[in-house]
Amino acid sequence: MNAVYEMKHLLFEELELIVKTSSNLIAKIKPDHWDHRPAGNMRSLKELVQHLVSVPAVDLLILQEHTQPVIRELEEKINAELDKDKLIGWMTSGTDDVKRYMDQLSDEDFLHKKNQTVLPRARHGSGQVADRDRNPRPASPGANVQLYEDAGV
Repeated sequence: MNAVYEMKHLLFEELELIVKTSSNLIAKIKPDHWDHRPAGNMRSLKELVQHLVSVPAVDLLILQEHTQPVIRELEEKINAELDKDKLIGWMTSGTDDVKRYMDQLSDEDFLHKKNQTVLPRARHGSGQVADRDRNPRPASPGANVQLYEDAGV
C-alpha cells in the first residue's frame, strides 16, 4: 500500500472519530444550556457548536476556492439552525464531502495543492479576514494549521 493512501485513510478515521465524539457531546446538550457563555469574551455553547459543525463544510469551500459570499451563506444557514440532529447532520455531511474531495485528489495534489484563499473571520471569535485580492495566501489540504497560527488563533 502506498504511504499517501495510508495517510489519507488514517486522516479519514481520525475525522470520523472527531465527528462521532462531537455528535455524542452535542446530543447531550440540554435546551437551557445553549446560551451558556463561560466569559463575556467567549462564544456561547450555541455559537461554539454552530462553529464546530460548520468547520468541515466551510473548510471544503475554502479548499475549493469558493468566494467569501458563498462561504458566508453557508455559515449563515448553519448559524440559523438550533436543532441538534440537524447540526450533527451538517457536520456529518460536511465531513463526508471533505473525505470524498480529498479521496479524489491525486497523491501530488493531496500533498502539495495550493490555492489563494484565506480563512474567513469567525463570526464570534478572531480569525483572518478572507480577502483574496488584498491578502492571498497559499493553502493546501493540510495548511489550515499554519493559517490558524498566522491568524493568532
